[in-house]
Amino acid sequence: MRKVLGMLVALLAVVFLAAGCGSSGSSSSESTSAENTSASESSSSGESADPVVAEAKAAVEKMTSAPTTWSGPTTGPAAVEGKKIVYISCESANEICVRVGKSIEEAGKTLGWSVTTIDGKGTTAGWLEAWTQALALNPDGVIAFTDAQEMQVPIKKANARGIPVIGVLAAPQPGPDKELGLFTNISQDPASIGTAEAQYAIAKSNGTAKAVVMYASQYAIATVKGEAMKAEMERCSGCELAEYKNIDPTSIQAQGGPLVTGWVQKFGTPLWVLSPGDALLSFMTPALRSAGVGGSEVQMVGADGNASAYELIREGQYQVATFPQPTGELGYQAADEMNRALAGEEATDYSPELFLVEAENVDLYGGKENRFEPENDYRGHYEEIWSGKG
Repeated sequence: MRKVLGMLVALLAVVFLAAGCGSSGSSSSESTSAENTSASESSSSGESADPVVAEAKAAVEKMTSAPTTWSGPTTGPAAVEGKKIVYISCESANEICVRVGKSIEEAGKTLGWSVTTIDGKGTTAGWLEAWTQALALNPDGVIAFTDAQEMQVPIKKANARGIPVIGVLAAPQPGPDKELGLFTNISQDPASIGTAEAQYAIAKSNGTAKAVVMYASQYAIATVKGEAMKAEMERCSGCELAEYKNIDPTSIQAQGGPLVTGWVQKFGTPLWVLSPGDALLSFMTPALRSAGVGGSEVQMVGADGNASAYELIREGQYQVATFPQPTGELGYQAADEMNRALAGEEATDYSPELFLVEAENVDLYGGKENRFEPENDYRGHYEEIWSGKG
């Protein structure tokens, strides 16, 4: 994959937003083992006595049910029509960024806007160029799927001109971020995603998971996910955090294979690999196949919901779960928040709920198309608000 996000953002968040971005970070690792094993003793039924395991199993069961009721906003301003909006995509080759953009364009038609999409080309330089083009168009608002910290110069220029900026997976946390110059940041909660990934490994291993946790220090959102994964694994008394690995997304395509096969040699199997984004895992699976490692010997958990993740889960090969981004809903939410900004109202504090995709439900809720589409009628609810009935 090309150089992508710096936040990942999601993509890594989505796809990490960036498997590249022109910057490189040093790789570091820590190896931590749980020392307290008293709570890991199994009961006569074979279930772990560790309450963390029971908690993880309950969380996993809950997250396998996609949201079917609307928990987002039900009131807000009617459509502020006739506005010119620019969407800066992290990269045209990034399926998550593209899906969000198409959703914004769809919502924009309903709102009576003219929406222009500019390709950020997956690098810091590309994002800066896209921002320059966007501001030259004198837009009424900018929705940017680019790392907000790295784009502070153009964001501050937009702020100075009174142009509201909505981030998509652009910051470590969802919601308004005045410090970064964002009216709000559209995202699921990265810390919750990280915790959920670890809970999946804990639950499915009955509290005995030996795991490598990856993060990327260049990107705040990926670091937040990694810290949450690490913290949850360390809560499990019978689990082992084999390594806490700082990954450089710019080199993952070349180094992913040697990394994962090295972990297998060093730590043995069964082994869990937890990643802040699916994109990183997609570069590791070919090496496992070539090395003859069985599909169940290394189990991987990621996030974002890339097509590659859906396919691997469906095939039962290495990746066993992902926490997908509801890209359609994110696009509509970004449009709604922009409409609130244009109307002079406050941003909402809404953040979409998490959904867990595994083999049992991989074809549900849009899964047959390798994407997550929640059945909560988000379009209908937002359109009702924009019609003036909300």
